[in-house]
Amino acid sequence: MEWYSWFFDGIGTSIVSAIIGLVLGGIGGFAIGRKSKSKQIQKAKNDAIQQQSVNVDDEIVDSKKSTGTETTVVQKQTAKNNAQQIQIGSVKNGK
Repeated sequence: MEWYSWFFDGIGTSIVSAIIGLVLGGIGGFAIGRKSKSKQIQKAKNDAIQQQSVNVDDEIVDSKKSTGTETTVVQKQTAKNNAQQIQIGSVKNGK
């Protein structure tokens, strides 16, 4: 058995492994992409005025079938003395 025989056998195995990895990675990426996350963080010192607003419209195309999306909204504000903070958020599901 010549050296090039085992060399090309190894390349074939690598190509098959790469194709399987791409398919499994694509499926995993699709599963991650179905989830939607919105995150807002504000930090301030004394006498600050902070306002956060978020509106999420997670529309379901067919009312009998969910799109399978997951929406997460996180709003966080931190401030020191004499601060004013306002948070407004809404999530609309469906039409």
